[in-house]
Amino acid sequence: MINAWIVELLPLLVFCVTIAVLLALITFWSRHYSRNAKALNKRLGDIVNMRSSSSDEPMKGTSAHEGSFLTTSHITIAMQLEEAMQLMLLRADLNISPVRMLAYSATLAVGGFLLLDLFTHLSVLMLLVFSLFFGAFPFFYILYLQAKRSAKIEKQLPEALDFICRSLRAGHGLSVTFGIVGDELPQPIAKEFKTVFEEINFGLPFDDAMTNFAVRTDSNDINFLVVGLLIQREAGGNLIELLENLSKTIRDRIILSGKVRVLASEGKYSGLLLSVLPFLLGGILTTMNPDYMLPLWTTEAGQQLVMVSVVMIFVGAFWMWNLSRIKV
Repeated sequence: MINAWIVELLPLLVFCVTIAVLLALITFWSRHYSRNAKALNKRLGDIVNMRSSSSDEPMKGTSAHEGSFLTTSHITIAMQLEEAMQLMLLRADLNISPVRMLAYSATLAVGGFLLLDLFTHLSVLMLLVFSLFFGAFPFFYILYLQAKRSAKIEKQLPEALDFICRSLRAGHGLSVTFGIVGDELPQPIAKEFKTVFEEINFGLPFDDAMTNFAVRTDSNDINFLVVGLLIQREAGGNLIELLENLSKTIRDRIILSGKVRVLASEGKYSGLLLSVLPFLLGGILTTMNPDYMLPLWTTEAGQQLVMVSVVMIFVGAFWMWNLSRIKV
């Protein structure tokens, strides 16, 4: 009876897994390869190539992180699997190769498949579905580390900008100030500024080093800083005033973002509760009275009702998530 129940639920489970994977892929694509992301990469590449095109010299230098993701050709190269994984690992600050990450993923997938096959009586398709989940764990963990690190850098950036302004008033050069920031401020922002300082000392052009900084951190605030510095080097202006205004703007945005997050938390938790509640109640009722819930899984009308309900739950959860996701 249980095996038959699992077989009947298999299409629904495969559908749910497919929807979850598609949502994850859409989120990743929109963040890295959407029209806005491509426009930002192209804008940064145009700024970097501005000097080299005026002097008719090719841009030189490569960074210590498997080359530079700076020119407009980066958009095409990053579409390849290896380059995309390198960028993920770089932004998550993990010192492992893409091959090792794939090895971890394959090991978890194969190990999970073998363990479930040894201790359970699931079908081959179910085992493949669960092994897919196990194999995706390293990628989701890397995306989690990347988002956590980017948020921490954005939180530390105003303090770093204030420190840079004080150092510039004391008479230090901008590149030297980056090195001081790398020595004095906490991680992870100290490591990023220290990397910029070391790249400039090793001969990488300032524009290239700053654009590498923007690509590594994957932060909108860092992008504003990099674009502002590159434009200031071309057009001139008061650098200290620029950094002070940027620091104030970022602080105001962080405060406003916190207020918006608090106000939107009700909608987020309501959506989470409404999405989880049907599955929770269904599991409780199935455990307490299996015969009462049996027609829902065994009859054609019940299976169609479950299918439609799951689709509506996913659509409603995605819709409420979009409504409560307010960009500041």
